Amino acid sequence: DTILDAVMDRGGVCVLKSEMWSGRTTLTHEDLGLEASDVNRRVVSLGHKKLARPQDMSSFQNPIASARQALLRNSREFLGMRFVPNARISVLDGAFSDYKAKFDEAVDLFISNDYPNLADRLLPEWVEMARSAASRTGTSQQDALDNLLERVRSFYPMQADMRRRFSFSWSWISIRAPSEVRTAGLSVEAAASRIEADRERRDALLEEARSFARDCTSAAREELSQVLMRVTDAGQTGERTRVSICFEIERILRLNFLDDEELVRLGNEAKEVLRSGQSNGDLRSSLEEVRGRIEMSIESAQQEVIDRLVRHTRSAVLHNGDEDAA
Repeated sequence: DTILDAVMDRGGVCVLKSEMWSGRTTLTHEDLGLEASDVNRRVVSLGHKKLARPQDMSSFQNPIASARQALLRNSREFLGMRFVPNARISVLDGAFSDYKAKFDEAVDLFISNDYPNLADRLLPEWVEMARSAASRTGTSQQDALDNLLERVRSFYPMQADMRRRFSFSWSWISIRAPSEVRTAGLSVEAAASRIEADRERRDALLEEARSFARDCTSAAREELSQVLMRVTDAGQTGERTRVSICFEIERILRLNFLDDEELVRLGNEAKEVLRSGQSNGDLRSSLEEVRGRIEMSIESAQQEVIDRLVRHTRSAVLHNGDEDAA
């Protein structure tokens, strides 16, 4: 087992995906049968044409934004993705299911109720452009508008084809270092090259895991310190603020998948101070002392977490060896 295995035993990487119709299309003013001077820049600019107003798209965009915010609050960045502690996976599964239900409902309502009317909702802009085209070509404004709207509506996908343009999904993956290199059928030189490349990838991945563990440890303590700073730098701290900060401390502790006992101790100490009913001056003084201990512990905590993960991997190896012997 490796430090990467020790990290992955404590959580999983979340891949959250979403696809939505953009409400825009790429074209030029010639596609609309217009001259450049006729174009309303609020609707057509830089080769893109708006097919829907922002407010028409918000109903299904909001659940996606909420899901991504929930993921950010319950995870740490790892290899460009989001690592979620085991204790938060079921929580996020439930939250994502709720957001997906809202997303699907909003998409279905949008397609059935809003989508057929999108072009008409942009009618004032089309009328303005048709008026410009009519004055230039000598045609009637109505004919210019009818011609423009006919072209515009051709840019919208068929309503029956819209549902496949929307999706919301998530999955959980576990990243492991490769343990075996396949060299069958390769020449001696090619096999040696593949083994060396695999070793380099493995070493890089294990170093990423070490850096991730160190960074998570320091980030949690820095976050805790910054949260307390909201009190120590404030003139007055009412009960609502104290309760809010206690909730924020609990969120930080829920992400403590590396079993940082000192972080838990410092966080609980800060919560006890916040709930003690001290005056603003005494409260700031007490929390400043806690912040000082947090800041002083960051560097040593990074090495402690690596040592703890190394002990975990050794224990796993011994356990697996005992099972094999049995």
